[in-house]
Amino acid sequence: MKKTLIICLFFSALILFVSACNQPTEPSYGYAAEEILLEDINTSQDSRNFATSEQESPSVENHPTPSRGKKIIRTGTISIESKDIKSGKKRLDEYVKKFEGYYEQESTKNISDLINYILVVRIPFNHFDAFLSNIENGEDKITQKHVQSQDVSIQYYDTEARLKSKQAALVRYIQLLNQAKNVKDILEIQEQIRLIQEEIDSQESVLRSLKDQIGYSTVSINLFEYQANLSIGSNSFGSKIKDAFSFSLNLLESIFLAFISLWPIWILTTIAIFLFKRYRNKRKNQSEKI
Repeated sequence: MKKTLIICLFFSALILFVSACNQPTEPSYGYAAEEILLEDINTSQDSRNFATSEQESPSVENHPTPSRGKKIIRTGTISIESKDIKSGKKRLDEYVKKFEGYYEQESTKNISDLINYILVVRIPFNHFDAFLSNIENGEDKITQKHVQSQDVSIQYYDTEARLKSKQAALVRYIQLLNQAKNVKDILEIQEQIRLIQEEIDSQESVLRSLKDQIGYSTVSINLFEYQANLSIGSNSFGSKIKDAFSFSLNLLESIFLAFISLWPIWILTTIAIFLFKRYRNKRKNQSEKI
């Protein structure tokens, strides 16, 4: 009896051992991928909490540096009426150079009674107030001014944290790719790497744009001068008469040149008239003789 019981226990253990060995195992990269996704979610949540705490905490300075604290995008719009637009533009050029800025866009218009420059200036964030102050204290008249500050701290820190998380996930997937044993796993991991790389490129583009807007403030300037501020007589009745005479002379000159340019036609016409008259006189003489 004992011998039979021992044999039964032995065969039971053997069956359990064989069934355990035959059970399919999941690829190891699946568990690792889940851990990567969990780390990504936790990192994104931590970034939101950090950005929120940064926004709620009081700022020591009015405009903190972009390297720490709040991330502020500052923009301004200003209209300037100048009595001498050339001198006014020259002063603006000096201010832009003084505060290490540059013109992102520059255009000019000259209509019937108005000359103006449309300018878009990029100024380092720490020189933004000083640049506007120099313009306000200048010789020209400020007709309109608008300054706006936009807090993008949450977006900036969230994008930065997501980028770091995706970069870490990319490294992990590359490690998994090196450990993959079959073609199916390799193709799946490569697809994940491609998707993560696209997200990294997108996040890097957003972060670069934010850094540029934060580091360099944008000022839109409309510098203009009315024709009434120009030299006396530049748009007076006398100048209009002068312009009328100039137009008449130009018109006569054009007509004369056009007449000269048609000289072959005039020569052919003259010859044709001469031959016609000669033919008519000859016919007339013949008819008189008859």
